[in-house]
Amino acid sequence: MRSEAQTDIDTQLDSFFSSNPKRYRNLRGPISLHEGIDIAMQAWSRHPKTTRDTYERQLRDFSAFAHKKFQHPVSVVRLDYHCLAQYRLFLNRRVTKDGQLYSPASIQLAMDSLSSFFNVMVNLSYIPENPVRLLEDSSDRESRIRIDPVTESPLTLSLLKELLNLDFEKHGGNWGLRDKAIIRVAATFGTRESELREIYWNHLNDDILQINRKKRNLTGVYQLDEGFDSLLREVRYTYGLRPDDPMFISQYRCQLSKSGLRRIIKKYGEIIGLPELTMRHFRTRLLSELTKTYDDKTVQNFIGHKFPDTVNRWYSKRPKQQTQQVLSTVQQILSLGNPNGYPHLVA
Repeated sequence: MRSEAQTDIDTQLDSFFSSNPKRYRNLRGPISLHEGIDIAMQAWSRHPKTTRDTYERQLRDFSAFAHKKFQHPVSVVRLDYHCLAQYRLFLNRRVTKDGQLYSPASIQLAMDSLSSFFNVMVNLSYIPENPVRLLEDSSDRESRIRIDPVTESPLTLSLLKELLNLDFEKHGGNWGLRDKAIIRVAATFGTRESELREIYWNHLNDDILQINRKKRNLTGVYQLDEGFDSLLREVRYTYGLRPDDPMFISQYRCQLSKSGLRRIIKKYGEIIGLPELTMRHFRTRLLSELTKTYDDKTVQNFIGHKFPDTVNRWYSKRPKQQTQQVLSTVQQILSLGNPNGYPHLVA
């Protein structure tokens, strides 16, 4: 017969474990870090490819650290907050290929990737709780964001206008018209590489252009002015493109590759004395100009950021104003289009 003391301890144990069932639940058998990464990558299969590539790269670096630390196959359950604290210390001392210390943004990206990985492990019952969350809280993240330096885009407004006014036929030959349209779209909409490459002709209906913004998985819808619309349609007519063709093709008449796009941008950057020019520089210059006038939410919707805070993080703050004419402002900044009939943001 059970003693009264035994019954009392059983009752207290039941209460203790039920107070935090997530932490004290039965866990699956231990798995190695490599197995855990494979499981997490499968769990992220519906994430955008750029996100999955970032996670994979960050986890590969962490895996190298963990195996160096333990000197034998590592199980996920052994990766506690002490191990994460050592990895964070390593990140703070790590240097880039240029010999510079890792930026706070790079450190935060690594910690966010690890937190996402351990969230998967918790949800699948391989570990009781996320060690990154035991190690850090929101204040750690915010402090890194605050001290992260903002680098001004080397593509100044004067250089951008010089670029837009180049004789593209002279510099680009048969493909000069395509190059002119690429530069115009990049400067006007601040498109990412993947966004620009994946614009198709069936995304342009009458004078309405749709751009699939990648990180928000939403579609930006913009009404073009007559000059801009005519430029794009001249590209289609000149190169004989069908509705289901990419808007910008290579000389092999297929979708422009990443490397091909980068070569085009670099070529025209060298002409204006900016050989390091990339697609991102168009985006940063555009945002730097827009944040002088528009509020976070408006800029977020126009440029395709996932969170309004991204604008606050990377670009200068300004008085908030309500507006719907973002695209008109872009045209005014670039001194393009009909001054009496600027295009406007539709949605």
